[in-house]
Amino acid sequence: MSKLTGRMVIGAVSVAVLSSAALAGNIQVRAEMGGAAVSGATVSAEPAHLAGTTNPAGKCTLGPIAASTQRVVAFANIAGVHYAAVADGVAVPAHGNVDVALVLAQAVEMPLYMPFDLGRYWRYACHDARGDHVREEDVVRPCVVAGRNAFEVATRIIGTTDGWVDRETSDADGFWQFGRNEGHGWVMFAPPAMYPNHFSLGYTWKQEFDAVDGLGHVLRHETSALRLVAFERVTVPAGTFDCAKLEGAFTHGAERQRTTIWLAPKTGVVRMIERKAGDTLERNLAETGHRAAPLHPVIPAPPGLLP
Repeated sequence: MSKLTGRMVIGAVSVAVLSSAALAGNIQVRAEMGGAAVSGATVSAEPAHLAGTTNPAGKCTLGPIAASTQRVVAFANIAGVHYAAVADGVAVPAHGNVDVALVLAQAVEMPLYMPFDLGRYWRYACHDARGDHVREEDVVRPCVVAGRNAFEVATRIIGTTDGWVDRETSDADGFWQFGRNEGHGWVMFAPPAMYPNHFSLGYTWKQEFDAVDGLGHVLRHETSALRLVAFERVTVPAGTFDCAKLEGAFTHGAERQRTTIWLAPKTGVVRMIERKAGDTLERNLAETGHRAAPLHPVIPAPPGLLP
């Protein structure tokens, strides 16, 4: 039964004032790994913006939270390795508690695996139906998109006029892709494409968004489903890297694509294989580092890309 916290009388009408706590519940989390409780793990619930820490029994209570659906995350760094677990779609009741058991597994911290800072560059040896070619990506300047600090990353295919600029970043929430300019104005993603932080082994993240032009017209609908499948060592022309391996399925309007990505800490994309109808693109990291200032513009691009 709802608790009454007071009663207002307006004329002859009696109005009950309900306690907001009476319409809220709690999330009771237990974090474990290998069958043992994990003490000191950080636990959070979004979009409630509540966080706490597990006790020696691996438990943490978040609340009160108004009846809603929450994404619950637990993470901890143990012996220098990042572990996490995620529960999507946790239904918080209007009364009482909901129990959530989270089994931590090795995980990816997006700011570490997808680093962005001014002057960073990547050079890739690529192969597709056109043959061999070289692709360069440069972080050329900072920007602010949707209230977040981001960067413009300019890409060019060496020896051609092909090029584009992406707006993207990594922060405490995850890796964000805001839009792309291929020389004909910005096409932005609504909402922005985002791959969350604390991406744990076996976890799949699904999302949908629209590609929208500068006039607000929807050009196409896009979907993505990305899963962290393994941690493995990969050798490419730039060297040998310990990587997180992710597999994804994407749609860009009518086009379908399957992608395998290898990410390395403090490096970013080390290897990528993209498969779509009639073609497979493979790119392997050949070189990465930082260029000296000035950086704007660093690389030639089609008109309109770097105003």
